[in-house]
Amino acid sequence: MKTFPYRLLLLLLATAIFSCKKGEPLKSEHRFGSLTAALADLPGTPVMDIYFNGKKLPDSLIAGGTYGLSPKLLLDAGVKAKLAFKKHGTDSLLIDTLVTIPAANLLNFRLAYSEDLGLKTFLDAGASVGVDSVKMQLFNNLTTLLPDGITVDGYLTRAHNDGSGIIDDLGVMPDLNRKTISKAMILALNDPSGTPYGYIVRLKDKASGQFLTDDFFGESLAFSFDSSAGGKTAIVSLVQTIQRGKKKFAANIAIL
Repeated sequence: MKTFPYRLLLLLLATAIFSCKKGEPLKSEHRFGSLTAALADLPGTPVMDIYFNGKKLPDSLIAGGTYGLSPKLLLDAGVKAKLAFKKHGTDSLLIDTLVTIPAANLLNFRLAYSEDLGLKTFLDAGASVGVDSVKMQLFNNLTTLLPDGITVDGYLTRAHNDGSGIIDDLGVMPDLNRKTISKAMILALNDPSGTPYGYIVRLKDKASGQFLTDDFFGESLAFSFDSSAGGKTAIVSLVQTIQRGKKKFAANIAIL
C-alpha cells in the first residue's frame, strides 16, 4: 500500500493551519449582531430605505412600522459603521448616524421624521414610562419669532390647575435652539386630585438674559396632556401661529 499521497495530504493540511498569523481570527469566530429601527407615525413621514455601511438592506421602513423584528437581521458586529436612512427608491439621504453593533446583541433605534413638522431626529430611548406619565421631548420649530443668530435655553414649569396656584420649576433645557430637540423628560399627566397639569416653556436669550416674546408680548408656550398620552412618547413642537394678523407662540403635540 502506498502511503506517500496520504502523508503529503497531512503535511499540506498542517501547513495551512499553522500559516495563520498569530491573533488572526478564523472565519468560524466571525461575530454578528442585529438591530431594529422603528419609525414614528407623523404627518409627512416618507417611506425609507435603510443602508448599513453603504449596502442597502432588504425591504423598506414605513411610518408606524419597525424594521428588523422578523426575520432578525444579522450584521457585522464590533466595527463602526454608518446607518443611513434614505427616501424610498431614491438616493436622497434623510438621516444617518454612526453605530457599533455589539456581538450577539441587539441595538434598537426610534426615528421621528416629518417633512410637515420640519422634524428629523433619533428619539431618546431611555426608560419605559407608566400609564400615569408621558415621555416628552421639546422640538423648537420657531421661525421669525426666534431671530437668526440667537441661542436660547428652555425653562420648563408646571402649573397646578386645582385652584391652588402652585407653580413647580422643572428645570432648564440648555441650547434649545431652532430645529433642536431636547432630551426626554418624564412628566406626570395629573396632580394627586386627578386634574391635568399645565406645562409652560419659556425661551431665554442666552446673550441678553431676556425671555423671548411674541407679538402679543407673551412669553409662554403652554401645553397639557390627556389620558391618551399615558405610557407613550410625546413630541411637543414649539411653533408660531397667526392671530388677528400677529404672530403668537403655540405648541403642537404629536403622540407616538
